[in-house]
Amino acid sequence: MEAAKWDFARAMKTLETRLGDKEFVMGDKITVPDLLISHCAGWALGVKFELPKGKLGDYFKRLRGRPAMKRALARASQNT
Repeated sequence: MEAAKWDFARAMKTLETRLGDKEFVMGDKITVPDLLISHCAGWALGVKFELPKGKLGDYFKRLRGRPAMKRALARASQNT
C-alpha cells in the first residue's frame, strides 16, 4: 500500500503539470482521458487515498460533479 501511495502522489504531480491552466487535460472540453482519470480518482477514493486539494482538487470536483458521473455513481451504489 505504501508503494501505491507513493506512485499515486507522483502521478498527481505529473497530472498537475499536464493540466496546467486548462480546464481539462486536453483543453476546454472533457475527453476520454478525463473520463479515465475520473475512474482512477474513484479507485483512489475507494482505497481511502486523499485526493489533492487546490487546482487538482477542483479538477476532480468538476469531473466527479458531472451529471452523467452522478447518475453512474448512483446506479453503482444501488447495485451493491
